[in-house]
Amino acid sequence: MSRLSRRLAPCLLAAVALGHPSSFAQRNLTDIPEPDPAAELAAMLVAEGYEVNLFAADPVIRKPLQINFDPQGRLWVSSSSVYPQILPGEVANDTVTILEDRDGDGRAETHTVFADGLLMPTAVLPGDGGCYVANSTEMLHLADVDGDGKADRRRVVLSGFGAEDTHHIIHTFRWGPDARLFFNQSIYIHSHVETPGGVKRLNGGGIWRFLPRSLALDVYARGWVNTWGHAFDRWDRSLVTDGAGGEGIYYGFPGAAYQAAVGTPRILHGMNPGSPKYCGLEVVDGPHLPDADQGTLITNDFRANRVCRFRLTEQGSGFTSEQLPDLIRSKRVTFRPIDIKLGPDGAIYIADWYNPIIQHGEVDFRDPRRDREHGRIWRVTAKGRPLTPRVDFLKRSIPELLGDLASPSAYARDMARRVLWTHDPLSVRQAVGKWLAGLDPAADSRERLRLEALRLLQAIDRGSAADVDQNLLAEVLASPDARARAAAARIVVDWADRLDDPLNLLAGTVSDEAMIVRLEGVRALAAIGGRRAAELVFQAVDLPRDDPLDYAVWLAARELRDDWLPALREGSFALDGHPGRLLYAINATAASEAIPAVIRLLESNRLQPADRQAAIDCVARLGKPQELRLAVAVAVDPATPPGRAAVLLGHLLDAHDKRRVTPAGPLEGLARLVSVPQSQLARRATEAVGRWQVAAAIEPVARLADASARPKPLRLTAIETLGRFPPAVAGGPLRKLAGDDRESLQIRIAAMSAMLGHQPAEAASIAVTLLAKPVGEADQAAIFKAFLSRQGRAAQLAEAIKAADQPLPAAVAATGLKQLASAGRKEPELAAVLDQLPGISMRPASPRGFSPAEMSEFLVFVQNSGNASRGREVYRREKLQCVKCHRIGREGGRVGPNLSTIGVASQPDYIVNSLLEPAKNVKEGYNTSVVLTVDGKVVTGIPVSRTESDLVLRTAEDKQVSVRVADIDEESPGTSLMPVGLVEPLSRQELADLTSYLLSLGREGL
Repeated sequence: MSRLSRRLAPCLLAAVALGHPSSFAQRNLTDIPEPDPAAELAAMLVAEGYEVNLFAADPVIRKPLQINFDPQGRLWVSSSSVYPQILPGEVANDTVTILEDRDGDGRAETHTVFADGLLMPTAVLPGDGGCYVANSTEMLHLADVDGDGKADRRRVVLSGFGAEDTHHIIHTFRWGPDARLFFNQSIYIHSHVETPGGVKRLNGGGIWRFLPRSLALDVYARGWVNTWGHAFDRWDRSLVTDGAGGEGIYYGFPGAAYQAAVGTPRILHGMNPGSPKYCGLEVVDGPHLPDADQGTLITNDFRANRVCRFRLTEQGSGFTSEQLPDLIRSKRVTFRPIDIKLGPDGAIYIADWYNPIIQHGEVDFRDPRRDREHGRIWRVTAKGRPLTPRVDFLKRSIPELLGDLASPSAYARDMARRVLWTHDPLSVRQAVGKWLAGLDPAADSRERLRLEALRLLQAIDRGSAADVDQNLLAEVLASPDARARAAAARIVVDWADRLDDPLNLLAGTVSDEAMIVRLEGVRALAAIGGRRAAELVFQAVDLPRDDPLDYAVWLAARELRDDWLPALREGSFALDGHPGRLLYAINATAASEAIPAVIRLLESNRLQPADRQAAIDCVARLGKPQELRLAVAVAVDPATPPGRAAVLLGHLLDAHDKRRVTPAGPLEGLARLVSVPQSQLARRATEAVGRWQVAAAIEPVARLADASARPKPLRLTAIETLGRFPPAVAGGPLRKLAGDDRESLQIRIAAMSAMLGHQPAEAASIAVTLLAKPVGEADQAAIFKAFLSRQGRAAQLAEAIKAADQPLPAAVAATGLKQLASAGRKEPELAAVLDQLPGISMRPASPRGFSPAEMSEFLVFVQNSGNASRGREVYRREKLQCVKCHRIGREGGRVGPNLSTIGVASQPDYIVNSLLEPAKNVKEGYNTSVVLTVDGKVVTGIPVSRTESDLVLRTAEDKQVSVRVADIDEESPGTSLMPVGLVEPLSRQELADLTSYLLSLGREGL
């Protein structure tokens, strides 16, 4: 038994008899309430001014996955009892059910099983004479041909979607305002879908966009982890939630990439960093709901058993987002809201998956407590406000439906659109003209309604020139409302092949006063393509840009590279006297082949000072060795201000790290810069000496390393630089620093570490000498990390430990074993030596967790004696590094999972086991990679992004480290970055308090 187990498990309390198999007694969730809807309703805390009633429940429906209404006001529900995994030999029989409230009392009194025999139908969407269903690897269309209310025609619309992880398969079907079907998939899915336009691929999380009439399929945006919410606002802008992302509400637009996107060096982020995971999304937009709540967003924190609200404020090219008090918070663990929609009466409808068990990794697929029978649909209404009159939109005429587009109800507008799509296109176009002519020019809604008309014409477009209304398009592009102008830019893309001059229509968008219009114009131009489109895109460089807009311009520059770069090389690309546009494009695409054009600009002496400085920066980032001489000459010139010289050297160093290019020509001028008083310039000059192997400058570097009066970070840089040179050049200075008792331990360890490259045996001997002294645990860990960061050096440290006259103290050996376990690599020689040292009675590298009885006993102790307030102080202890690695709300690092709702998302024993054995259950997205580079360095971290050229890892220090793919010799999976044995020093009471604090997270809001 480990020391921790002995400390925590004295038999002070009787073991708890759980009355269940040990497999789930160990999960410790035994207080599962009875599946009584009335009791569940009573446990809800509902926001003031609202009330909740049960719309439908089992046995009529079981395990609802998605809900969507049809134009008749009926609610379609997809349900799965076999999720998360079908049993071997089991026949799939999941269902789509239609619920109807015919008498308007807020409860569904009729139900029809429209289809069965389905396999995990994670989405359902009425349309095109039936419904579309996500059926594992397929998108199906089901239709009732004989009119008996049940599907008797089943058509595979698309297939080839991945199914590697059942809670990530395609889901979240939603009609867009352009008659496209938008749907999502999540991170662990690889889809390869054959369409008439070729095979379409999405490897990871993102949103698909599909046009049923042509089978055109494309990826709308990508990079979310578990994209389980997508809604459109009044102006057709996409808002997204992520069931595993932790950044709240996202603003989505075509081509955008987010935190989990593969193959891109730049991503966008959500608006609420530090938020928990959200599922489903709807915009409050209807007269039944309070005026103060109009335009707010409602979504589900299914882990914390609550329905959340956000308020968006338009800002720049996007939004800011503020979280509001919850709409619903339940006291019951079984309340699992996963989808949310506005209904025909103006009420809010919530699909409650009803389950004490969520996720895959924390609980076994076959855990007997998984509920497979129950489910509810809840209805939320505003007290004292009239409901919206119910309408069967299928019975309304075209003029009536056009009138519905002016409704204050988003539900009515959506249903009117959907029915109008089904009418004869010619009749609709003729009616639209009359309707537009009758609009009040002074009405506040006029601009939105003209956009509605334009969107409707886009939706019923069948591909002929007659379907395009160029006059209306031009009018909306010139609308006084920027939101209408922005939305119209997307329509230009759909009609581009039939417009007289689509680029001319978009020309004004890139210089529009509104950033949102510039963003949409840039994305539209990139979609159309061509040299002229690129020239227009780069006009946006001249105006202010926030992050989404700058991202859009950056992305367009990369997408249009083949259009503008050849023209630039041949001298025909139009810059219109704005060299900054060229420099932006070159930097965005890392187009090193365009540097000669930049040098020609510099040699012309026609650049303004700011443009000249930007041009030299561009050369420093992307130039070839001979071209880099220009930047070096400016950096070492005594007339160049120190700050400017430091910036240039920073670019040159980045170029070396990313592209392995060293400036050609003499570099001795760096010697002077090493000794300048400005620390930033001296540091970068010192780094350059090492990167570029400027032996002529080694003496001032050695003096800097030995200069006790200079700042310690600067000295450490000098020591690292010395380590890049062979012993004949730098061995003496490093040996002196490592052995000087007058120096700080940090300096001595740094010198020892620097010797590992060329003098590993001597460095190992020095390390043993240092470890034998009274050294703090942090310094001990730094020594072991240095040897674990280089291939083969751990074995040399093991030899030095064996050869030492005296064995290392047991505490030092324990630290080494912890670091070895956390490194994620096998170093058997070092492990064996440390494990055999006197005083080591257990190995922190593989601690033993609690037995089922010990766990039950300890969790009773947590319940009776744990104190969350004291536990918060334990959590915040610097030595535990919890705050450094984990985020709660807006505080903390991103090395480990967000803990904002861990108390309601994870069972108590899972939390305790994760503290004791962090590598046992590594959360999705937090698996580490161990990378060995060609020069023998070892980097361990969580993959952040990967492109063809670079792999970015987040280390245990919460730093992002970029490794060139060309420099990777080996890459292997690691374990958790959380150090093994981190909670070893805690007493039984302290661990109980820490557990109590973690269990409280998410229960009372953030």
